[in-house]
Amino acid sequence: MTEMSNLTKKEKRASKALFGAIAIMLLPFILSNIVLGNSEYTLPLMLIAYAVQLGILVSTFWRYYRGISKDTVLLLFWLIFFQISTFVVDWHMTFYISLQDVAGAFAKCVNFIILYGVMKNIQLKKMQIIRFMEYFVWFSVFACIYNLIAYWPDVMRFATIQNTYELNLQSFFTNRNQFGTFLFVSLVAHSYVVTEKGMKIRNVMIYVIQILSILLTMSRGAILVSVLFMGLLILKNVKRKSNLLFVIVSIFFGSMVLIYILTRADIVEYISRIFLRTGEGATGRNSIWNMGISTWKHNIFSGVGFYSGVEWAKTQGFQYGQFHSMIIDILVSGGLAELAFIAVVFATVINRCKKRCIDKNIKDIYFISLCSVFVLSLVESVNFFSIGYADSLWTISFVTVPLLLANMRPDEERYSKG
Repeated sequence: MTEMSNLTKKEKRASKALFGAIAIMLLPFILSNIVLGNSEYTLPLMLIAYAVQLGILVSTFWRYYRGISKDTVLLLFWLIFFQISTFVVDWHMTFYISLQDVAGAFAKCVNFIILYGVMKNIQLKKMQIIRFMEYFVWFSVFACIYNLIAYWPDVMRFATIQNTYELNLQSFFTNRNQFGTFLFVSLVAHSYVVTEKGMKIRNVMIYVIQILSILLTMSRGAILVSVLFMGLLILKNVKRKSNLLFVIVSIFFGSMVLIYILTRADIVEYISRIFLRTGEGATGRNSIWNMGISTWKHNIFSGVGFYSGVEWAKTQGFQYGQFHSMIIDILVSGGLAELAFIAVVFATVINRCKKRCIDKNIKDIYFISLCSVFVLSLVESVNFFSIGYADSLWTISFVTVPLLLANMRPDEERYSKG
């Protein structure tokens, strides 16, 4: 594999800025929950972190700025219109208006301009994007190691637990589901790196650490999409006869593990009880989704605002902070108008990546990972463009990065015959 040219310090700033924009939004949770031990500090710390995030992105990418297209301006007007409509209808119905929704509406407009509108016309070298992926992968390794150290006594009794609620192996994240989805995104980032630089021994070790850590979270959604993503990726490599070491290692270890499991009835029972949890069904998801739909019906066109909707639902006995489905969360937040907005954004990103990304292997990883995210979004909350760590993670990973991949400089590209 031909090595790419080294990056200058200025070029590395773009990679660090993308990674920093995600990492900075995780700090409020770490500081408030682990360092300070008081979740009341989370919101003010998040607002500070968001201001820092904007500073990082604007100060780094202003020199790449090439303007915003007309279709982006039209989408922005649509975003502003339906968000104003949300608050007007809420006020008219004397519905509770959350200040977090007001702040979120402002942030969505700003983030849409920067992470979609500006990035849509920015051109980086491929190595700048891959370097961002490498930062993300090593950060995931650090999170996995911290998880093992901080929760070592719980890890040691993992094989003896009777149900998943006995443990909460979450590293320094808010909960294990959040940690699990972070690890899924790290698998995607790692696959970009391996596709570009080839499979080495350290990559095998990192994959093992990531996959074992995902299993330790016992998050069914994260495990499901990780299996789906890795399975489709292996099939893609088998079909194209590319990255043979990755395919051989994956099939060998997968086969050995599967054979061992099938020969042990106690392990089969443990997997069914802890990971599949067939007796729990959707873990109360149906009632959560029904409450979300009932909340959305107050304003079908533009929603009632996410936090306002959750507060209303709590007056009806709802006990959760989200509706565990991206589609329902969007409908509650901005109704059919926001669902159409998100659909247009992803249709644009997919179309640009399909037509303009000249590395077929990189393109395939994005499409496979995006299919996995859409599966996850059916049963978990996946958010885009608003304030917060989760929004930054999903937006940068599945909107911003693909736009940058579509704009990679041709002179830096090793044309793939994939």
